[in-house]
Order: sequence, then structure tokens, then C-alpha cells
Amino acid sequence: MEYGVLLHPAVKLQLALNEVISETKLTPRPCKVSFSKGDFEKLSDVSELLEPVMEVTNHLQGDNVTSSLVIPLITYCYNDIQNATVVDEDAAQLQKALLFCFPERFKSNHLNTPDQSQNVRLRKITRDEIFQNKALILATLLDPRFKTLPFNSHAINSSSCSKSVAITALENEYCKQKGEFIEKPGTVPSSELFDKSTEPMPKTKTLFDQLVEAKSNNDCTIRKELLIMNKWLQV
Repeated sequence: MEYGVLLHPAVKLQLALNEVISETKLTPRPCKVSFSKGDFEKLSDVSELLEPVMEVTNHLQGDNVTSSLVIPLITYCYNDIQNATVVDEDAAQLQKALLFCFPERFKSNHLNTPDQSQNVRLRKITRDEIFQNKALILATLLDPRFKTLPFNSHAINSSSCSKSVAITALENEYCKQKGEFIEKPGTVPSSELFDKSTEPMPKTKTLFDQLVEAKSNNDCTIRKELLIMNKWLQV
């Protein structure tokens, strides 16, 4: 039997299990396993918690994946798990464990196992601190779908890369590539950033388009470029 694609995964699984159990009752050796209402409620809660993980895994292992997707997808996955409403006690423990494991998994240090036995190799759990990976940070900022939004979630990144820190990293890299130096990157005055006298920046224009336009007008000091960059990130 085919089930509608709009059904919740837990509902699909419940229908499939009921169907299999019903079919076995027609055989010489019917299945004696049964599921209570509480079992299916537990299944629904667990499914709600694991579904974001499945979706992120499928996205990141698919074709045409860009590095700008890593931080946003992991951040949104964490937020979905955090915001899930679960009733079952076991599911609540699973939720707590997942929320603990996400920040632990994406840290940069290594955890050595205490087992020093000669028969067991010393294993290391690699932890990738994605919020300290400059390439991933810059890729996320420069993707017009995300910009600074993923850096507003302090729970998953342990405040290691706030919005202001991410923007400063972009400014520093831009100045480095330009071969120029500014005394205090990340300090564009708000009076300049939100100057009402200037035309609002169109959402359809890319950052590259904005910078090219400024250069064509011969108004392209490094400070002007950083101001354009900051305004683009705010749109």
C-alpha cells in the first residue's frame, strides 16, 4: 500500500507496521507483537527529533553541495531539535542528548579514550569546529540566502562566532586580499551603516554587483567598500 507523501514519517511507519502485523495474522504463524498507543506516541516524538538530522544528512551528502550550506543546515537542525515539543520521557532524554552532542561534535579539540590497553588502539573522536572554520564562515556570509542569519544562534556555536565576529572575519579577509589595512575592522559606525540619506540597497543585487558599481563611480576607498559590504549584509 502506498501512503501519501504529506503524511508525517511517524504516521507512515505506524500504518506500515499495522499493515505488516495484519498480514501476518493470515499466516500459519501470526506475529504476536503489538504496539500500544503509548508506543506510537513515543515513536512520533522520536521521529520528530530525528527527522531534522535525516534531512541535513541527505542534503550534505547529496550532489551540488556548497560549503555555504554547512553552517546554516547544522544550525537550523539544532534549532529544530531544540524547539521540538516532546511528551514521552525517553524522547525527552534523547532530545537532551542530541542538544549536548551537537556542540560537542562540532568542536575542534580531540577526545582521547582512557583505554590504554595494548590490544586496543587509542582512538580519537574528531570534532570539527565549523564556527572557527574561516572558509565556512565566509562562504555562509557571502551566500545571499543566509548572510548573517545562522550566526544569531548562540546555543550551537557557543558564542564562538557571533554575527559581529563573522563580519569582522569577512572584513579582515577582504582587506587582506586588497593588500590594505584598517585600524579597527568591524567598527563601521551605525550612523554610516543606517544613513537614511542614501538610497536603500536593492535586495536583488549581489555584493559583487555593489562593489563593481562603486568602482565604476570612482568612489571606492577601502572604507567605502566595507560600508557597502556591511549594508549588503543587513538587507
